[in-house]
Amino acid sequence: MLEFSSGSLTDEIKKDGITIVTFGAVWCRYCSMINEELLALEELNPDIKLIHVDCDEHEQLAIEYNVSVLPTSLYFVDGALVKEDHGYSHYFPRAK
Repeated sequence: MLEFSSGSLTDEIKKDGITIVTFGAVWCRYCSMINEELLALEELNPDIKLIHVDCDEHEQLAIEYNVSVLPTSLYFVDGALVKEDHGYSHYFPRAK
């Protein structure tokens, strides 16, 4: 998983293939749990590009992508946004 540090996130997203961008924070317990799952996904699917954005360090970027809940994941295919997940329950729905 690439830890976003600087540069253009848009340039990374526009590359061909599947890109998942997660927005989180070090203090967010659910973000850490999601990151563990995404790292396992990355191992199984090395063609998927994973980028993590720390919202405390890159607040303006979180605002630009309308992040209001942590964790938030944005899914891009060939640069086009195809899905969004906000909050923990979207990742692991409870069994009924």
